[in-house]
Amino acid sequence: MSEAVNTYKQMVNYYPTNVSALSNLALTYATLKNFSAARSYAYKARSADPNKGESYMVMARILEEAVEYCSGKRDKNEYTYDDKLVFEQAGAEYARAKRDPNYISQADSRIKALRPFYRTTEEKFLKNNRTTIKDSCYDWLK
Repeated sequence: MSEAVNTYKQMVNYYPTNVSALSNLALTYATLKNFSAARSYAYKARSADPNKGESYMVMARILEEAVEYCSGKRDKNEYTYDDKLVFEQAGAEYARAKRDPNYISQADSRIKALRPFYRTTEEKFLKNNRTTIKDSCYDWLK
């Protein structure tokens, strides 16, 4: 993976607004569990072309990867309220990706797959509809 990072960084040095190179670099960092760097490159891809759905799809995948990582660090095999907040953020990123016609179908599919992992009405009530993430594993999102 470090070779992939180096390769994508070289591409980005030559083509700093190449959305695909920036997005692939972001995904590589997410695979390495460096979510802060992954988010940074996803945002750079978004800045390069905010109308292209690829960067939104990538950010959503980063968020999903983070949930799997953070929930996997716990003993219990269930998603917490904070995990569900992050899933909802991923869903919002997929919704933004749908503005690009090339990603409507793929984004819709991912949104439908994530819905069962969103907060329930009961959970929202019990947590006073808290929308801030408190789990330190997600500090990179702040």
